[in-house]
Amino acid sequence: MSFLPNQPTPAVVLSSQLELFFSCRNLPKLDVNSPSDPFVVISRKDEKKNDYVRLNHTEVAKDNQSPDFTKEILVDYLFEEVQIIRLDVWDSDNSNMYDMSKHDFIGWAEFVLGDLVTAKGQKLAMKLKNKQGKPLIVKEMPASITVRCEEVKSNNDELVLAVGAKDLPKAGW
Repeated sequence: MSFLPNQPTPAVVLSSQLELFFSCRNLPKLDVNSPSDPFVVISRKDEKKNDYVRLNHTEVAKDNQSPDFTKEILVDYLFEEVQIIRLDVWDSDNSNMYDMSKHDFIGWAEFVLGDLVTAKGQKLAMKLKNKQGKPLIVKEMPASITVRCEEVKSNNDELVLAVGAKDLPKAGW
């Protein structure tokens, strides 16, 4: 490929797609008659706007104060960018997962995506914080969230098969 002089070369973005998996431990019981129904909202910090952009959410874990969420969340890991990820844990009180006024806030944690990628076992365990940023303590134990990642392997290989048969018996159906 050649480029004309005085023309900008196209930027190459080095990235990889990751699957994120979540679990929580020792969450508080916010519902009166049963344990909480937690879910996690995953957001990425937009440095230009100094705000968070919602990426996705896990499923709701019914009546579970120490859930292992099964829904993996896909994110793009940009090698040369500091990507701050915020995890907000909520107690579901409504089927509308986007109107957060319908749910009870449990706690939050934040991490740099690059720290997760380079962590031992690609896993980070963090203590949850309350709205005031203080550690969330339940029965003298900290509430926590663990995030684990796996790189999504892309495979662009192509397989071409040629199949043939000869002298097969006639099928009886």
